[in-house]
Amino acid sequence: PEPQVDPILRDQRFVCFRTRHQRRRGLLVSHRPAFPTTNTTNHAAAVTIAGASEVTGLAVSPDGTNLWVTDRINDKVHRIDTATRTVIESLSVGDLPVRLAASPDGTTVWVANALSNTVSRIDASTTPSTVSTVVVGSQPVGIAVSPDGDTVWVANSLDDSVSRIDDT
Repeated sequence: PEPQVDPILRDQRFVCFRTRHQRRRGLLVSHRPAFPTTNTTNHAAAVTIAGASEVTGLAVSPDGTNLWVTDRINDKVHRIDTATRTVIESLSVGDLPVRLAASPDGTTVWVANALSNTVSRIDASTTPSTVSTVVVGSQPVGIAVSPDGDTVWVANSLDDSVSRIDDT
């Protein structure tokens, strides 16, 4: 039988679905045209990330070659090659990664980790990517990068604050 899916995240180019089939639990990531509805008969354009059932963040590199998704239950970020539809790498980040944002040049991906009160900085210019951590306010749940890529803004929900990270 076909797995049941729920569309959970959308981008201009991609859509993520959480699968609920007992043998294929995980995440389907597809180019938008392949899934105009929740019909799952065409899996040709999708990639499945086994075990990644709690995805809350999605970011696409500016050139469209990489898709980054959070896996909040496993405290990971997965990097997907959009041409081959394969997971290039899975990176450990802080506790409960919920949102992420790519820099305008695509060399850095920032991840808001809600339970560790940190932001992970992923150097995406290399594979494997390297991860460093910045401490921010209480329970970061939103993140944005300035158009020049030099400043990252983080919304912290528990202390009603905004953290500013300079990446110069």
